[in-house]
Amino acid sequence: MFLERIIFLLLTVFNIRELIIDAIPVNMKYAVSTGISLFIVIIGLNNAGIIVDNPATLISLTHDLGNASVIIYLVGIAVSGVICSLNIEGAILIGVLTSTILGIPLGVA
Repeated sequence: MFLERIIFLLLTVFNIRELIIDAIPVNMKYAVSTGISLFIVIIGLNNAGIIVDNPATLISLTHDLGNASVIIYLVGIAVSGVICSLNIEGAILIGVLTSTILGIPLGVA
């Protein structure tokens, strides 16, 4: 770990790190960030219970969309989307807090 930090420090001091980052095409940067974002979305949908495991297709939509965790997830996404469209700072944090406050009495959070 110490050796890695020293190497990273040297790469930064001699501007090699910036050369490496600049060598990556912009489309590749977009592709990597999109892939990571989609992976995080799949984890969130799975934790909310919206998508479930399926042996045939690996992922499928749940049959229980009236579940409390699914409703709280959808309300949180809707609140975040509305607040974000109004250009209010902290929209995602407000959506997360709304979901948490709704989830506590329902035993989900």
